[in-house]
Amino acid sequence: MTSLSFSVERRANRRFPLDAPVRYRAANSPLNAPWKSGRMLNMSAGGILLEVAESMADGTQWQLAMEWTGLYHGRQAMRLFLVASVTRVDPRGAALRIDSHRFRDVTPARVRIPRKENDRAVA
Repeated sequence: MTSLSFSVERRANRRFPLDAPVRYRAANSPLNAPWKSGRMLNMSAGGILLEVAESMADGTQWQLAMEWTGLYHGRQAMRLFLVASVTRVDPRGAALRIDSHRFRDVTPARVRIPRKENDRAVA
């Protein structure tokens, strides 16, 4: 009798391949801390795989930001913010579990150009 080996998928959520830029920084960083750049290689509802230039230690939390393409509740320009914890690091990249997420609208703000003082009408 021959033995067959099957690869069993243990993940709770299906991963989707991506090749998207992502910005990241330590979760405990001050608000004005600079963002670093990396690439998101795949994503599921519960986790992501990142390619980053620096080493990430297991258990550390990171803030991530990426542009979300496609419609989200009728809006086209959205940014996805995540807080995620490193679960493992291997030669492919850093695997992170998504702890929380939030979408934010990135519609450009309207800019009001002030008129010169002499252009205003006097009543």
